[in-house]
Amino acid sequence: SFTGSSSVGRDVMAAAAGTMKRVLLECGGKSACVLLDDVEVTDELLERLLFEGCTLHAGQACILNSRLVVPAVLHDEVVTRLADLARAVTIGNPADDGVDMGPLISRPHLERVEGFVRRAESDGAKVVTGGGRPVNRSSGFYFEPTVLTDTSADSYIAQEEVFGPVLTVLSYR
Repeated sequence: SFTGSSSVGRDVMAAAAGTMKRVLLECGGKSACVLLDDVEVTDELLERLLFEGCTLHAGQACILNSRLVVPAVLHDEVVTRLADLARAVTIGNPADDGVDMGPLISRPHLERVEGFVRRAESDGAKVVTGGGRPVNRSSGFYFEPTVLTDTSADSYIAQEEVFGPVLTVLSYR
């Protein structure tokens, strides 16, 4: 059994093929949460969306909703309110009282997450909030909760799993 990226999953499957071992792969990710136009946009809902898409384990869980798909008519309100919530997240040692989100697992992973956000920006995405290392954290592998917009469903950021505190918001009609 393996959970991870599609490219590593191919390697695992190829290694297992020679001896015809049974393989169960859960590859990829980019789980999406889709809001419909009749949703009641409450604080509780938005807090849950940010938690399940960004701040839980600093976004390092394959079950998280790293994409949020919202009706165009609700997009601006949802993004504004999510960004306000993200800015209020307390980053630090998760064992400390009052801390909402801890660090990423390693420096290479921190740099990987930063690279995803930089690439998204170069592809035209807008960083609404976050997008970097918190200024009040000079040590550790901390990354701000990040909300991105102005992406398309076929953009790199919407297709690849960041595995960090980055929530991509897409709108639809």
